[in-house]
Parts: sequence; C-alpha cells; structure tokens
Amino acid sequence: MARRLELPAQGWVRRYRVRLFGQVTQKDLDGLAKGVTIEGIRYGEVSAKIERAKGSHVWATIGLKEGRPRK
Repeated sequence: MARRLELPAQGWVRRYRVRLFGQVTQKDLDGLAKGVTIEGIRYGEVSAKIERAKGSHVWATIGLKEGRPRK
C-alpha cells in the first residue's frame, strides 16, 4: 500500500525543505509555479516558499507533484 501511495500518479504533493545558494527572492521562486524545463525535460508546477534567508543561503519549502528517476 505504501508503494502505491508514493507513486507520482497518485497526485500527492511531496514537500521538501531545501537550502538555496545565492540571492534568491520569492519572485524568483514564483516563476516555478508554471513549471520548468531542465535539460530538455519538462517538469510540472512547483510550489515554493522562502522560509528564511541568512547571508548567501536561503531556506525554502518546495512542493512537487511529480518525480523523475535518478540516473
């Protein structure tokens, strides 16, 4: 049952706390809501919210509905 629930086809949002490097603003992250193409692969919408920033590090919460296999 757990394996079936974790599949991207189920549409569950997976949330991750991530550390970003550089001068990242909420406006930068808002552009991810329309989806993003990386190395020719189209990814669906990404929800992202900045939690805090300190120096050159920004902590954010990222929500994904789809996954991709790692190589």
